[in-house]
Amino acid sequence: HMVLYPYEPLPAIAFHAPLIAKFPQGCHVEQDVILGCHQGALWLRPRPDTCLAFARIRDFIIACGSNVDTNKSLARELDMPPNRLADMLQTELKCNAPMTRCTHA
Repeated sequence: HMVLYPYEPLPAIAFHAPLIAKFPQGCHVEQDVILGCHQGALWLRPRPDTCLAFARIRDFIIACGSNVDTNKSLARELDMPPNRLADMLQTELKCNAPMTRCTHA
């Protein structure tokens, strides 16, 4: 299982916080906090946050044995070569934007 938590919160008016799931013992879970906001991974614009989310989800799906067609126009824009994604993330790391998030179970 893979769980991705975006670090940008929704506006308070949305009354939403990430759920911290409890998984059964022995279940291998990879949890990570990533750039972006809730549902941002589904926005189809090539930015560091969306390309990172796409890469994490694509790699997980492939590791689970599924095929991903990245030749479609929408996926092609987000499917950055690893070195290009690394460059995008290096640039993003230069921005100092600390954030806190509330969660619930």
